[in-house]
Amino acid sequence: MSNRLLAATAAALLPLFGALAAPMHARHTDKGIVVDLTITPLAGADLREGAPARITLKFTDATTGAKLRGINPAAWFSARENAAHPSGRTACEAKIAAFLGGNLFSEPSLDLNVYDVVTLNEDPTLSVVDPRFSFGGSRLLALVELRSRGYDWALGGANRLFVTMPDTNAVAAVDTATWKVAANLDAGAKPKRIAAQPGSEAVWVTSDTAVARITPNDLTVGIRFPLPAGEHDLAFSGDGRYLAVTSGDAKLATIVETGSPRKPVAVALSSPPEAVAFSSASGMFYVLGKDGKIAVIDPKTRKVRDTIQAEAGATRIRFAPGGRYGFIVNTPKDLVQILDAASGRMEQRGKFEGGPFEVTFTENLAYVRHLRSDVVLMVPLADLREGKAISVVDFPAGQKSFGEAGSPTPADGIVASPEAGSVLVAHPADQSIYYYKEGMAAPMGTFSNYGRAPRAVIVIDRTLREKSPGVFTTVTRLPDPGSYDAAVFVDSPRVVTCFDVAVREDPKRAAERIAGVSVEPLLDTRTFASGTPVHLTFRLTDRATGKPLNNLKDARLLAFRAAGGWTRREALTALGDGRYETTITPTEAGIYYVYVESAQMDLRPNSGQFLAIEVTGR
Repeated sequence: MSNRLLAATAAALLPLFGALAAPMHARHTDKGIVVDLTITPLAGADLREGAPARITLKFTDATTGAKLRGINPAAWFSARENAAHPSGRTACEAKIAAFLGGNLFSEPSLDLNVYDVVTLNEDPTLSVVDPRFSFGGSRLLALVELRSRGYDWALGGANRLFVTMPDTNAVAAVDTATWKVAANLDAGAKPKRIAAQPGSEAVWVTSDTAVARITPNDLTVGIRFPLPAGEHDLAFSGDGRYLAVTSGDAKLATIVETGSPRKPVAVALSSPPEAVAFSSASGMFYVLGKDGKIAVIDPKTRKVRDTIQAEAGATRIRFAPGGRYGFIVNTPKDLVQILDAASGRMEQRGKFEGGPFEVTFTENLAYVRHLRSDVVLMVPLADLREGKAISVVDFPAGQKSFGEAGSPTPADGIVASPEAGSVLVAHPADQSIYYYKEGMAAPMGTFSNYGRAPRAVIVIDRTLREKSPGVFTTVTRLPDPGSYDAAVFVDSPRVVTCFDVAVREDPKRAAERIAGVSVEPLLDTRTFASGTPVHLTFRLTDRATGKPLNNLKDARLLAFRAAGGWTRREALTALGDGRYETTITPTEAGIYYVYVESAQMDLRPNSGQFLAIEVTGR
């Protein structure tokens, strides 16, 4: 082919590829309000199922062009029954009304107004809970099964949650869009501590003898630096340029320059290190030793600049927002000490019975959990002053002590929720997550964890956030292929509109859909009376061939009540023609979820196939 013909061909194809790569944009005007919807693919060139995408909504006044302030938009993707015809206003209003009402049997394909609460459990699972149905209940979205019990976790890349599993020498990479384990990575023997690198999508993980860098998007374990064998802790500088990794047995802190091929430098310490934290105020790493000595290390010079003495026996050090005040918890001595990075001195201390063992922060408060108590202490950060007694308030978070159940984890048991001035508290002994609003005397509500002990909690925020006045955005993964109504609602000023969105099929995912098992409930009704036997029948077929799956020896049913307290696993009896049956007897009114499991066919509770039934009073 001649150069001229090649150039002509490229010129002809360029507009096509340019169109594919461009974001989808549409504009509607509703009662004097202009609504702009933009969907930008973050991987690949088009809007394809399962791909990450940034969704942006902009609201402006049609007359003045001014951006709308002080609004609270909601948005959903809903599969359209007639793909050829976009929904009219009446149908759009009906869909929005159903979504606002929280109808369990009329759910959107994608909800941009929710956050998921994820718990790291005592058993080898992660629970994914949807707290939308009021703070007195919840809904189990998924149960992620791990190879072994998780120890620590970190969010990295586009919707990836990485969980270390030291008992099976692996790191699970969990896709937070599908809640499936995308890969189990080999990051070395007994991986434990893991953290996300600021300013990067990478996460770093310590194993018994190394620290390694994981690239989330392609799920590869890249750079590895050797470490002395033993227990480790790690912390990043605020900009992610430096990483400090402690080695307890070797009395060392290794400083890694994350973006440089330079060999890491090991800094000798006077005592075995317990923990490390970074202060953004001083620009220094603070390494806490078993004897209470805190080594202040300059990451640029790789040298100890100062030593500060705290009480021996302390196990954790964390800096509050702003990086000035470091909280040091000493469980054996029931002690909390506060270090001022500006002065380099221990400024405050307080004795608090119950064994304080963890401290986490919101913008205004420090939260402290105790091993031998259900009480959570709150320290107002604005009240921290030299020579002043530590000012505290508290609230009870449960019925039992936090240390009564669950094995230790460095992952946070208290995290801020997306709702301003509120936190979520994991309580392993109560098998619950408590929702607390700042200023209240007690938690406002409880989320059930469905019979599992939550040792740590994390929030996956999918809600639309205001990026600038009148502009709201979020990042999510696109739903299954098809035609959708992107429904947008604003209460005041009133906006009701639906956009036409098309999502393309991904060939790889299409092949995965063909493989596996299809579960079809065979029921005449989905409403039953409590205390009466419920006969359940399912048909299992091979998706690839359409043929019934007969004689599965390990087929069983998992059923549980959404509000918790009732769970059953029952063997399924084969009837022939792919049909299996069993009977359960729910004892309380509520919504129940029913899954079919089979290890032989790799059919698990996170397959996305479930039956929801309603049980009414007697």
